[in-house]
Amino acid sequence: MLNQDPQWGGIDVGDRNRGEGNPVVAVRVSPDGEHLAWLAPLDGVCNLWVAPAADPKQARPLTRVTGRDISPYFRWAYTNRHLVFFQDHDGDENWRGSSVDLASGATTLLIAHAPGRCGRSRRRAAARRGPWRRSRAS
Repeated sequence: MLNQDPQWGGIDVGDRNRGEGNPVVAVRVSPDGEHLAWLAPLDGVCNLWVAPAADPKQARPLTRVTGRDISPYFRWAYTNRHLVFFQDHDGDENWRGSSVDLASGATTLLIAHAPGRCGRSRRRAAARRGPWRRSRAS
């Protein structure tokens, strides 16, 4: 049985003892202490939610991603106006950073994705060469 927790604005937090639902995770307080942000499901996908710290019942979804969950690693910007979060695309595990504006809900991709040019690919290529081999450009 899933719970509708009134403390979290009626968000379905699941029954943690029975492993049901996606529980609310990773609650973070804004640097000025005015807002709370956390991950909770919206239509079955983990999204960022925000509420005034003084009244969590005014919770609202800040993001509306579909498909893949947002990573549990997200942080408040020191402006108190933006949250930075990460999400992979179609399970490729190339995590892309985005920023979402608290007032407008506008999401900005922080680093454009260049297929085949991610840092992990370069590190793997360097590991295959090893320290005993020269790169082809040398």
